Amino acid sequence: METLRQHVVYYLSLLVIQLLGLGLIVLLAPHRLAQIIIVIFLAFAYLGFAFVHHKKHHDLTRKIVLEYVMIAAIGIIVSIFLFTV
Repeated sequence: METLRQHVVYYLSLLVIQLLGLGLIVLLAPHRLAQIIIVIFLAFAYLGFAFVHHKKHHDLTRKIVLEYVMIAAIGIIVSIFLFTV
């Protein structure tokens, strides 16, 4: 529980950014290219927050970087597939 309290600002700010991005995606429903650009921006925001967070806590490793890059890439690929179908 103490760990969650230490990271609450990080989690809340990431949640707010992701929810704002989701809102923009919904608002721009007919504009597929704009949606894809927003998804890519959200993926990079996710990566940036993750890297800064782990670097700050001195536990940034290659494995963690690879994990976050893979999740971001999967999110982008799935979104592009869904927006183009």
